[in-house]
Amino acid sequence: MTYLRSFIASKKQLLILTGTVCLHITAMIMMRQLVPLYLEQLRTPPGIIGLITALFSFLPLLIALPGGMITDNIGYRLVMTSGAACMAGAGLVLASLPTVSLVTVTQLVAGLGHILLILSCQAYVANSSPPEERARNFAIFFSGPPIGFLVGPPLAGILKDTVGFSAAFLVGALISVAVACLCQVLRDKKSDGGERPRLATVLRRQMPETLLESSRLLKQRMIQVSMLMGVSVLFVLTLRASFLLIHLENLGYSAFHIGLIIAMISAVSLVLRPFMGVIVDRVGSEPVLSAAFLTGAGGLAIISVGESVPLLMIGGALFGVAPAFALPISLMLVSTNSPEETQGMVMGLRQTANPVGLVAGPLVFGAIATYGGVRLCLVVAAGMFFVMGVMLLLLRPISRRGGV
Repeated sequence: MTYLRSFIASKKQLLILTGTVCLHITAMIMMRQLVPLYLEQLRTPPGIIGLITALFSFLPLLIALPGGMITDNIGYRLVMTSGAACMAGAGLVLASLPTVSLVTVTQLVAGLGHILLILSCQAYVANSSPPEERARNFAIFFSGPPIGFLVGPPLAGILKDTVGFSAAFLVGALISVAVACLCQVLRDKKSDGGERPRLATVLRRQMPETLLESSRLLKQRMIQVSMLMGVSVLFVLTLRASFLLIHLENLGYSAFHIGLIIAMISAVSLVLRPFMGVIVDRVGSEPVLSAAFLTGAGGLAIISVGESVPLLMIGGALFGVAPAFALPISLMLVSTNSPEETQGMVMGLRQTANPVGLVAGPLVFGAIATYGGVRLCLVVAAGMFFVMGVMLLLLRPISRRGGV
């Protein structure tokens, strides 16, 4: 009990941050899960659904790098609060059950809010952690998103089945308002001891230097592999918020059962991530990452042929092993090999890979679904994870230490 109190006291800001990102992911996944189902109800073609869901990641593709630089110079709390406000606004518009055009706008706004909040949270963790504690602190932080991904899908399904789309979107918006309030509790390290610089001044003075530093970092093999992993995982994970939902609905399952199956993708992260640092230290980065991608490929193959809820839940759990390990390990590798004063910029550079996958995924899978059916999307995704797993086996070690 004394140890627990000591742990909570020493990690108070980190635990608040973990709770903040948990609530944010809950709201975000609720809205993202229901958007393709709502668009399908409006008789929107699969290709257009893929295009609209891809727009969620369009602004993050442009904003990630300057957003990280802004976070380094202006501070965490303002950027976090702005991101939560964007998500709340998008949810309120969706709660009015708008037309396809307005849904399109909400995806742009929500994507902007998501990248601002996630970037500032990750930079906060990196900057508030000494190098020897960074792996442990990232493991604690990354225990928050799986809870959100676990709670969000069934909650969205229950609300949609019982009270309809409007109420479900409204609940997502209210959770985002709570996130904005919780951000005010965090200590803003960047605002301590001086006046906050103006945004225009930061962009004018820092952007050229940031671009030069980014081009230098992109030449490092570790950064390249990390970004490739981000693109691959997020490309395939777009299925979770789009055509996997439609595939399960075509099998005749209710929104609640769909939510349970989708939640299994994140439940495995909740179980595995606390042990991630120990596993990687003992086995090494490449074997763990390779095994994770191959396991994810097997899970997708099971989902593509399975029809019963238990089998589909097993497939979802196996599918979730890939993002459970690949995303946090890639971020920790980047963070531990980057200067302390530019963690926000480095996280922004790393995050530019994610929107590439998130934009390309719905577009590619939308085309595949249109001409080959939704089930073929799952087969293609399984093949991509299999190729990544084999490729990581053949690579030389990402870092000389072999771990995180």
